[in-house]
Amino acid sequence: PTWADPRLRRQSTCGGGRSIEDRAGESLEALLIEDSCPYLAAFFSSHSPLAQASAVAAMEQDLAAAFTDLLYVRVDADQLGMRALLQWDITFLPTFVLYMPSSIPGRQGVWHRWKGDGANPYDFEAVASFASRASGFPKANSSRAPADYVSGPAPISPRGANGRTGMHLCASWLVVAAAAL
Repeated sequence: PTWADPRLRRQSTCGGGRSIEDRAGESLEALLIEDSCPYLAAFFSSHSPLAQASAVAAMEQDLAAAFTDLLYVRVDADQLGMRALLQWDITFLPTFVLYMPSSIPGRQGVWHRWKGDGANPYDFEAVASFASRASGFPKANSSRAPADYVSGPAPISPRGANGRTGMHLCASWLVVAAAAL
């Protein structure tokens, strides 16, 4: 596969230096049938105060820098319907799903789901250990990220940073309070 050959990696459709993507809807669903590129999908609730912390955004950026062979996909689980939650086999949040394509043409890849086992999903070392174990890729020193990654766009914004999630949360609580009366 093209992702395995470093000379071809830049030209492949597997992230090619753009190692973080936000996906939802059809573009997220397309990952379910992806069979040529390895990726790590991170499912967080944008309404969670922990997920909104800038430290989590920094952790996600560090993960993407430490595993340049994996496309890092950020998913707002609050926007997923029941069908998507079932398709992705999401049983708790936050969670991670890592997909590794098969090196044998025509053979299906392997899915790895974060089981947690008491590990902190907000901790870089815990998630990096999972990603390394599941993918077989060693964790790179993120301070030595590729030049285009470092000089690329500004750091990613924390989840829920669009400002609307706070309003949605307040509106939700108002609906709950009105229903209780």
